[in-house]
Amino acid sequence: MIKNISLLMLLTGSFLYAQNTAFFDQGNTHYNEGNYQEAIDSYEKVLEGNLHSAALYFNLANAHYKLNHIAPSIYYYEKTLLLDPNHEDALNNIAFAQQMTVDAIDILPKDQFSQSYESLVKSFTSDQWAYAAVIFMWIAFLCFMTYFFSKSAVFKRTFFGGIIVVLLLAIVSVSISIMEVSKYNSEQPAIVFEKVSFRAEPNARSEILFQLHEGTKVRIDETINNWSKVSLSDGNVGWLLTDAVKKIKE
Repeated sequence: MIKNISLLMLLTGSFLYAQNTAFFDQGNTHYNEGNYQEAIDSYEKVLEGNLHSAALYFNLANAHYKLNHIAPSIYYYEKTLLLDPNHEDALNNIAFAQQMTVDAIDILPKDQFSQSYESLVKSFTSDQWAYAAVIFMWIAFLCFMTYFFSKSAVFKRTFFGGIIVVLLLAIVSVSISIMEVSKYNSEQPAIVFEKVSFRAEPNARSEILFQLHEGTKVRIDETINNWSKVSLSDGNVGWLLTDAVKKIKE
């Protein structure tokens, strides 16, 4: 009985995968033919099958961009970069999509050290930093074994120094991985999908600071009832209706 159930699950999984692949290929065909809405419909059927990938999000973003759908295109480019931070085409295309937005939100300047650190951290994903730490630990182990069995004083000094350096690299890699995971879990980025009032307090009677338009990226800090407290890249903090934004990390 268990074998039959396992076989059924395997067959069902294979069928669903084949079906999702067919929808994805169908979407690509529609896109290449210039039928962008049909392409979007096909890609969304893949999403309904709970199949997510950077390639799928990237194609969805491109199709929305072709139809001048500002918010959805930026949203799916952001989701692409969430899975693949170094996706070169997504990085280039999102810059073009952001030029279509109405709001010109400045970014708070960073010092040289912060920029260098951010560039270093973003060169790998948190998982890749963790893998790097494991590799460094193995290298440290090999250095230790060579140090332990070597009879040459020069070799011992060299490999002892190597152990210290590689262990420090492992510690740095683990620390970056942990910090990036913590940052990922704590931050809740979102994209504005409709024109919405940016208010001083979470109620419809409070002062309207300014208006936000579709495509603007915000960070959700807190949610109270149907209001969300958000932060902008220029440091401004305010409240807007939760229904007006869509979380990138759903």
